[in-house]
Amino acid sequence: PSSEDLIKRYYVDMAFFSTKGLVVGEDTFESSVATFRLKEIMANQCGQVILLADHSKFGQRALCKVLDMDQINTVVTDDQAPEEDLIRLKKTGIEVYAAATRDPLARLEASSE
Repeated sequence: PSSEDLIKRYYVDMAFFSTKGLVVGEDTFESSVATFRLKEIMANQCGQVILLADHSKFGQRALCKVLDMDQINTVVTDDQAPEEDLIRLKKTGIEVYAAATRDPLARLEASSE
C-alpha cells in the first residue's frame, strides 16, 4: 500500500513496461501480485506506454490481467513474434517495432567462408 501511495504522486511522459504474457485482443498479464498493481497505477499516470515483449510473451497468460490494449501506445518486440499478432496490433493503432534477433557477427563469419 505505501508503494501504491508513493507511485500515485509521479507522472512521467513515457514509461517502459515488461510483461509475463501478451494476448492480442485480451491485454497483458502478470504473475507477480506485488507488482501488477504498481504497473496499473503508473500506466494510468504516464503520457505514453511502451511495452517490451519478446516473441515468447505472445499468446501467454498469467495470474493477473494488467494493461488493457488501449493503454498501450507502442510495442517493441523481436522479429520472431507472430506476424498475425503484429498485424493485429498495428490495426488497433499501436506502433510496432520488431528488432532483428540474428547475431550480426554470425552473418560476417558466414560471408567470410
